[in-house]
Amino acid sequence: MKVIVVKDYTEMCKRASRIFAAQVTLKPDSVLGLATGSTPVGMYKELVQMFDEGRIDFSQVKTVNLDEYAGLPGDNDQSYRYFMNQNLFDHINIDKANTYVAQGMGDPEANAAALEAKEKGYIRHIGITNHRLGVAEEAAASGLYDTLQFPFCYLATEKDLELVELFHARLADAPIRSAGFAALRDEVEARRQSADYRALTAQLEKTQYQIGHVKSIALGVNLDGTLRVTEVGLLALNTEKYRQGSVLDKLLGRDKSDPMVCISGFANLAKTAREEEKHALDQAVCRALDTAFARTIRSWEPVINQYYHDETRFFVELMDDLRFLSAAVHFLLELRAHGCRFCRPVIRPVQDRALHLHNVYNPMLALKVSGEPIVANDFDYDENGRFYLVTGPNHGGKSIFCYSIGMAQALFQLGLPVPAERAEMSPVTGIYTHFPTSDEDNYGKGRLESECARISAILPRLRDTDLFLMDESFSSTSLLEGSYIAGEVLSAISEIGCGGVYVTHIHELTQRVRELSVGPGKLDNLVAQMQSVSDGTRSYRVLRTTPDGLSYARDIARKYGLSREEILQKHAQQLRGGL
Repeated sequence: MKVIVVKDYTEMCKRASRIFAAQVTLKPDSVLGLATGSTPVGMYKELVQMFDEGRIDFSQVKTVNLDEYAGLPGDNDQSYRYFMNQNLFDHINIDKANTYVAQGMGDPEANAAALEAKEKGYIRHIGITNHRLGVAEEAAASGLYDTLQFPFCYLATEKDLELVELFHARLADAPIRSAGFAALRDEVEARRQSADYRALTAQLEKTQYQIGHVKSIALGVNLDGTLRVTEVGLLALNTEKYRQGSVLDKLLGRDKSDPMVCISGFANLAKTAREEEKHALDQAVCRALDTAFARTIRSWEPVINQYYHDETRFFVELMDDLRFLSAAVHFLLELRAHGCRFCRPVIRPVQDRALHLHNVYNPMLALKVSGEPIVANDFDYDENGRFYLVTGPNHGGKSIFCYSIGMAQALFQLGLPVPAERAEMSPVTGIYTHFPTSDEDNYGKGRLESECARISAILPRLRDTDLFLMDESFSSTSLLEGSYIAGEVLSAISEIGCGGVYVTHIHELTQRVRELSVGPGKLDNLVAQMQSVSDGTRSYRVLRTTPDGLSYARDIARKYGLSREEILQKHAQQLRGGL
């Protein structure tokens, strides 16, 4: 058993949860033995948090709890079943049918039989067999059996082999089209076919068999000049017993071919010693053997541990990538289940600074409003526009459109399909955002000052190969002040030449795009459209056009009767009605 010493309860819970998470990640259908009481509560909270963050999947896991209060049903708040549900099972994606907690109700003997059957079933699942229990009771009592099972270094080596076999089983016959996964499969196969791996596998199988069937051992004993024992080391584990011989036979070479024949006869303890003497001798021998085994086997630990860390580093470094790919595949399958289309973009060089999206949409909105149609839009860089001002009615989809451009670029940079029907894109060297923040982020500053501080940290870093997204920047001040600051920023962005989107309610800026386009990065307008002004229906279509600045205001004023003539007419009617 390996004991890990930590500084406090919190660290203990974190370390324990990581051990559980690593086991489930390496073997998704693991069988976990769980405990109740106050001690594991913190660990369960850590596991729930890992699940909430998408770092662990319990869908194939099975669990066993061996205790329950007699006479308490599972829904009683004092039962262990209730405890496990409240602290873990109700908060993760485990199948409750795969969680076993001993029964407190019904016939105790039948419950015990069911528990025993469940244990045997899980033991077979794990791969533990009874042949390992064939060690003398005296050895087990003395701790020798625990030593024979080997310390952590032995288990680490076994885990390394299991890891390689797990990757082999998943990849060997998979219909792989990705060059990356093909390279991973080739690397796993190269490791699996290496001479070191084959030798280690053969030695491990041999050692496991020997441990399970050990009948005798050979010790090397060094003596000093007075024939006193100075050092003891393990020479061999044998699967057959030694047989007695004679010194004469050995001297004459009659038993050269049989290493299991002793050069002397055996001392029959059953006949020559009293029971208490035999017991004392047994204990003394077992303790001596235990010490010899422990010292010998532990001397292997540094070498095996180094091998383990060297060999598994390759797989450990893949874990974050594999978690990302797993989450990405889940995300794309969920989009497909909602009827959403996505495509593989045509990749253009960075220096081309290309971005052409046909029917791009916001994937998070698509998942949120399942079953409702999602409006898609086009977006293009060309010689007349690389940075766009987006205006239009409130709640017209302007911010959603802005975010969809950023998400498409980010997914593309991650090597994933993008939420559009067609796409032609260049990688960008950076994605920068200037979005609204909560008031708590503005401590010690006014909102306008905080906005200016954040954007002043971004602008010096911008390059013409970057993407810059702004949503309602400078909306916390008057239109006059906001227009002045935004105009200065936009002219600088045009000089820098980066691409992007600026969602704004400052319509005066849309009339100045030619004036502000002072550099190679041309500015242009996009306008969120109204489908029906009469009932205020938004179309959520965003088109490339120049707004006249007042058309939307005139339409809204007309809808609600807010023109001067209509106000005075209604006022006169009200006065006449009051008379």
